[in-house]
Amino acid sequence: MKFEELTLSLTEEGWRDVAAAAMLGIGALKGGGDVKAAEPTAITQQVKTSKFANDTQLVNYIKRVENSVRDGWSKDKKKWFPHKSHEGGTDTIAYGHKLTKAEERNGTFSNGLTEDQAIALLKKDIAEHEDRLREKLPSALDKADKKLKVTYDSLTPAQQRLLLDFEYNPGIILFPKFAQAVVTNDIDTMQKEYLRYSDGKPLKDRNTQYYNTFLKPYITGEKTTADKPQGKYDTHKVNKGESLWGISQKYKVSVDSIKRANGLKSDTIHPGDVLKINK
Repeated sequence: MKFEELTLSLTEEGWRDVAAAAMLGIGALKGGGDVKAAEPTAITQQVKTSKFANDTQLVNYIKRVENSVRDGWSKDKKKWFPHKSHEGGTDTIAYGHKLTKAEERNGTFSNGLTEDQAIALLKKDIAEHEDRLREKLPSALDKADKKLKVTYDSLTPAQQRLLLDFEYNPGIILFPKFAQAVVTNDIDTMQKEYLRYSDGKPLKDRNTQYYNTFLKPYITGEKTTADKPQGKYDTHKVNKGESLWGISQKYKVSVDSIKRANGLKSDTIHPGDVLKINK
């Protein structure tokens, strides 16, 4: 995870409160003691971000599956306002942002968010959930197989993105078998374990969108925005005992990208083979 300087336009009072809290790293919002919201109309804040926060396909997918009916959107004011969460607990605003107790108590979003501010909040949430996934993945894998020791950063971008949406909702710890299947590239188990449910019923739209947007392209080898650009290659000479999966982990690319680059129809490789690896 890296830090970037993001300049946000903060013309609304409510969003100034969000910025102040983000900069200070505490839940100090309206009326919060000595801490006051920033006065300027624009402010530069340091927030965590990641490659996935700027992944247009992922952002648009989450926008759809989290709130395609646009709950909380005021057509008159052209702003988002908090609404009751389908999962219960604190309210939600815009694209799946679950209000913290401090945000709810202090009315952080009482003045609403513009669409641009809602998308900025979504990108911030994506970056934060990537951090959570990095932390929680080992525990999820431990529930499936205590001998499986794989870190988030050792995975390819495509594998990371498959898991990130599960951490966003409802949490990767609840899907240890799916997490295990992704990190071991077990396609059959992925297709059995990716379904999500609510009150015992499949989340039909989310499951369909997830499969078509992420899982199917991963299985079939279709290029997605998580793939590295095609065209330039490194080369790798296969050593005894190596597998395509092991080589893919070394170069942080997918098995399918190696197969496409080398015209392979199966996962079989031999010592001495020279493989092209996408840069």
